[in-house]
Amino acid sequence: MTDKNAMIAGFEAGSGMPVNGPDGLSTFLKGTLAAVLLLIMAYIVISLYQDLQQGNTGLNNVMWIVVRVIVLISITFSVFI
Repeated sequence: MTDKNAMIAGFEAGSGMPVNGPDGLSTFLKGTLAAVLLLIMAYIVISLYQDLQQGNTGLNNVMWIVVRVIVLISITFSVFI
């Protein structure tokens, strides 16, 4: 029989993530959420860059650019502050 506590301790040491600590799962979820938000930020930056490269500066596109910049800033503040 393997010792369950030893297995959990090994997993915690290997993953850097507490299993049954007070914030084990929430830390994991925060990390996952941050990764997803970073992907969204990267997508927004790329789409903004492409729009500006193509000179899409009509009124409709400017509105979309403003919306994307606002989303980008709000994600940045929510993740890093």
